[in-house]
Amino acid sequence: MDILSSVLGFFVCGMMCRFGCIKDAKMNVVKNSILIVFLLSIIGCSNQRLDYYIKTVPPPESHIASVALIQENWDNFWISGITYRALITELMDVGFKVVEMENLDTILEEQKRQYSGLVEENEELVGETGFLNKTSIARIGKMLGVDYLVPVYVIPTGRKVNMATVRLVSVESGEVITSTTIVAPTLGQDVDVIMKQVALDIAESFTQKKKVVRKYLFGNNMKKSQGDDAIQDFIDKMKGE
Repeated sequence: MDILSSVLGFFVCGMMCRFGCIKDAKMNVVKNSILIVFLLSIIGCSNQRLDYYIKTVPPPESHIASVALIQENWDNFWISGITYRALITELMDVGFKVVEMENLDTILEEQKRQYSGLVEENEELVGETGFLNKTSIARIGKMLGVDYLVPVYVIPTGRKVNMATVRLVSVESGEVITSTTIVAPTLGQDVDVIMKQVALDIAESFTQKKKVVRKYLFGNNMKKSQGDDAIQDFIDKMKGE
């Protein structure tokens, strides 16, 4: 419900009460009901996007590196799935070549069984990358023909991104090249905006070999483009423009 309509309705009913058009008892019920609707409308609007954002990107003309993303967890709020997919779009936009993973469920289930101890083969190879060990990373990377894997883990918090981790792992060595930890405010932030910043920071850290720390999205200077201008600036710098 529109906030302005709620305010006007509350004001009109107040005036009617003043002139004796409605009995006091009924008026109290009406006023209380409108007040509740008004408060709910404020709460609802605080969590709703008011604009559309649809973004489609082609493969980069020249890529930084080839990667394949791995969704490390699933949740009932679908936030982990959309985070994973939104990051694909943003990584492509900053210059990564992203290869879609086929039969991933089967591969990951096998690795999970090994990690949980149901299968003891290569058990000693399980390391800092969770159930993905050095052997499985090399196997998946060779199968897909990529240089790096990008495991994505999101802690479910409704429909917002509140906490997550994203790593860039070398297929050749199993080394974690970049590791990104995301801790957003309590209500989180829209998935596309967060993943845009994550993709940009991964690209900067990877290409410039530096640590990137953000206290605000895009330096607290987000324009109407929702940060796409910052990505374009990075692409232009990479091209030497």
